[in-house]
Amino acid sequence: MAAPVLPLPQTKLPSIPSTRLTPEQQYWRSFKNPLLLPSPSNSPINHISQPSLPSSASSFTTSAASSPAAPPDLFTVTTGARVQLYSIRTRKLLKTITRFDDIARCASVRADGRVLAASDDGGTIQVFDIHSRAILKTWREHKQPVWAVQFSPANPTALVSASDDRTVRLWDLPSESSVRTFVGHADYVRCAGFMPAAGGGRGG
Repeated sequence: MAAPVLPLPQTKLPSIPSTRLTPEQQYWRSFKNPLLLPSPSNSPINHISQPSLPSSASSFTTSAASSPAAPPDLFTVTTGARVQLYSIRTRKLLKTITRFDDIARCASVRADGRVLAASDDGGTIQVFDIHSRAILKTWREHKQPVWAVQFSPANPTALVSASDDRTVRLWDLPSESSVRTFVGHADYVRCAGFMPAAGGGRGG
């Protein structure tokens, strides 16, 4: 005689997740028309940046109201032996700086949008006037590629750089050489920055 057939136990299916979007999902879905910005000669993109917001102790202030100036409408793309400057608002190419003897690694626009610093694989750091693209300063103290260069958000003449030569250097625009060198790294140094409250000048 066959065994009686017993009913299978009911399995509770997982509840269907809510179809309501989170605020973050809503933000990303608000971008409807992606814009592709081709790199010249199919060179790799080495760095993308935009000017840092001035700190509360910054020298970048408007003359009328003594309030922090609005950040410039710029972002930089470092690719091949060039730095391209685009409008944040329109995403259109504004300028191209090509005065490099080697692969450009990093670029930093000063908070006022008037000056750009860039580094390359030859260890060179150059400072450019963005409007004319003229070279304002050239430093060649690093002995290996310089992967990071950044303006201070508080001091308009101070910069920091980091290199594969295992050093970090602090620079001041009026000076012909670095004002401070930080050693002690056991390997390549490929990132550097200022603390938000730091002035980044000779004394800080």
